[in-house]
Amino acid sequence: MPAAAHSLTSRQPKSVPPIAPACPIGTPSPLQRLAVSIAAAISEELTDIEKLILQAQETAAEEFKKTRLLSRDQAAEHLNLSLSQLDRLTKAGRIPTAYIDSRPRYPMGALQEFIASRIHKPHPAKPALNTPKLKSMERPYDCEIDQEGGLGP
Repeated sequence: MPAAAHSLTSRQPKSVPPIAPACPIGTPSPLQRLAVSIAAAISEELTDIEKLILQAQETAAEEFKKTRLLSRDQAAEHLNLSLSQLDRLTKAGRIPTAYIDSRPRYPMGALQEFIASRIHKPHPAKPALNTPKLKSMERPYDCEIDQEGGLGP
């Protein structure tokens, strides 16, 4: 073996001092903190987007229910009326009707509004007649106590 080759292989590698971490062990680096805050912001945005999607789906479902058309039989059943009663209300113009192929169709929303307009709201209770009214400070059995502890006039 040549002497130059021998000297290269017999060398001991220099010890490399360890690189000190940028942050003490256990504390996140600024890059890690940034990544966590970005992830949290994205998560909040996704949650907001999910809420908006759910609201849009609920609104669409409500609108679909309002615009859904019921047949004559379905409308009568929904209103708990006979067919002749439904026909009378339809002819009187009290229930909006759409005609498709000369057959009446009843929008669900119109039926809901009809029901809401027919709900009886009771009047507030009236006081009974001929009942004596006491003044706020008046007591029905007001008596005085005399100095001796007995009841006076």
